[in-house]
Amino acid sequence: ENHAGVRFPWSCASSRPFFSAHFHKNNLCFEKKGGLVMSNNDVPIWEKYTLTIEEASKYFRIGENKLRRLAEENPNAGKKVILFSDSRQGAARIAKDLTDASDKNLTSKILVIAAHELQEWAEDTGGRATLRRLYPAFLKVLHDKKVSVFSGESKKVIEDRIIDLKEDFDDYEYSAEDSGAPPEAYMEYMLSILCDRYHSLSDSTVAWLKPTAKAWRDTKRILSKANVKMSQEEFEAIFYAWSSYALVRLTALDPDIPPKVRMRILYTGSQYGLLPSEPFKGQKKGRGSLVGLLESRYSAEEMKAITEALVKFLDRPSTGSREHHFISTTKVTLFVDPDADWMSCPRCGRTAPYSLWGLCPHCKQGEMVSMDGDYEGVAFWRDPLVRAIEGDDEVLRTRINTEEHTAQLSHKDQESDTWSTTEEYEMRFQDVFVGENREPVDVLSCTTTMEVGIDIGSLTAVGLRN
Repeated sequence: ENHAGVRFPWSCASSRPFFSAHFHKNNLCFEKKGGLVMSNNDVPIWEKYTLTIEEASKYFRIGENKLRRLAEENPNAGKKVILFSDSRQGAARIAKDLTDASDKNLTSKILVIAAHELQEWAEDTGGRATLRRLYPAFLKVLHDKKVSVFSGESKKVIEDRIIDLKEDFDDYEYSAEDSGAPPEAYMEYMLSILCDRYHSLSDSTVAWLKPTAKAWRDTKRILSKANVKMSQEEFEAIFYAWSSYALVRLTALDPDIPPKVRMRILYTGSQYGLLPSEPFKGQKKGRGSLVGLLESRYSAEEMKAITEALVKFLDRPSTGSREHHFISTTKVTLFVDPDADWMSCPRCGRTAPYSLWGLCPHCKQGEMVSMDGDYEGVAFWRDPLVRAIEGDDEVLRTRINTEEHTAQLSHKDQESDTWSTTEEYEMRFQDVFVGENREPVDVLSCTTTMEVGIDIGSLTAVGLRN
C-alpha cells in the first residue's frame, strides 16, 4: 500500500515487495525483486525498467487517472538520498535544516503567487491587497496547486483552514476575516523571507513591501498639512529605505507575531520592533544615515511631518509588551513586479526598486544603476520565483522531507507501536504506506555507523559530510 492509501500488487508493509516503484510524472519505474513473471506481446515486462502510465494502467488494472494522481502526489519522483555525518548531533541538525530550507524555499514561491493573485483581484474588484489578506491567498494557492507544506501542528492547522475556507477563497475580504491566526510556521517563514538580510524577495528583484493606496492617501493628508511637497514615488522610496532597515535589523513587521517566532529570525537579546517615539532607531548617525539624508533636503517642520507619517504605519501588539510597535499588515502590501526598473548599488551590491534621489536606499552613499534586465547575479533566487508567477507548477515540486536515522531512535516510543522510529523511517524512505499524514521520506540523515543489513531500497545518491 503506497502513501496515498492505494494497495498495489507488488508492495505491502508486511513483506518484501516483488517490485519497488518510483513515481514519475509520466512514467512509473519498476525494479524487479523476483517472484512475479509476466509476458508482453512486444517487450517482456521483466526486461523493462520503466512503464508509461498507459502501460502500467493496463498491466496492473489500475485507472490511469489514479496512477497520474499518485505520480503528482510523489513530486520527488522516487529520488532517494542518504547523507552520512560523523556525529549524531550533526545528523540530527542537518535533518532539521534540510527540511526547514526546503519549506522556506517552497513557501517563498507560494507567497509570491498568492501576492500576485491578490494583486490581480484588487485591480479587478477595487479591493485592498493588504499583507493581512496574504494568508487566505496563501491557503488558496496551496488548495489550487495541490501543494503540501510545513509539518506537525502547523501542517494540520493549514489543512483544517483550507477545508473551512475552500468555498470562500475568491472572496478575500471575507476569508481574511475568517481565516483565523496563521500557524507559527507560516509566521516564521514569511518573516524570514521578507526580513532576510541577503536573500529577501526584494534582494531577488521580485517583490517588496509598499504602502497601500489608502495608506498613501492618509500620508498625503499629513504631508499636505505641513506643506511638504512630495510625490507618491518619493514617499515610497523613503518608506522602502526606512522599512528595509526595520525589517532586517528589528523584524518590525506584523504586531501579531509572538516574540518566540521573532527569536528564530534574530538572535536572542535583539530588540524587536520600534518605539513610536524613536521610529528612526539605528538610522540617525553615520555616513549611511537615513535621517541625515532627509535633513539635507527637508526642514525641521517637514521632517516632523514625514516622521509622523511613518509612525502611522506602526501598530502595537494586542498581547505582551506593548511598548514596541510593528509595521501593520493592514497598511502595506507585498507588491510583486519582477519587471520593475530594478537598480543595483555598485558600492554595497544591494538591489532595490527605488533610489533616494539617485542614491542607494540601503547604504545611502552609492549611486544606483539600472540593471536593465541583467539579472544574472540574482538568477539563482529570482528565476524559480518568476517561473512560479508565470504558472510553471514544476518549480513547486521541490519540498524535501528529511529524517534522522541514528541508533538513538532505534526504540519504540510506545509499547503498542508496531515499528521503532527508524523502522518507520526506513519504510517511508521506500514509499511504503505506514499511516495517514505520514509522508514519504526523501533523505535519510545517518551517522557513519549505520547498521549493516537495513533495507533502504534503491538510492539516487549518497552524500558524505565531515
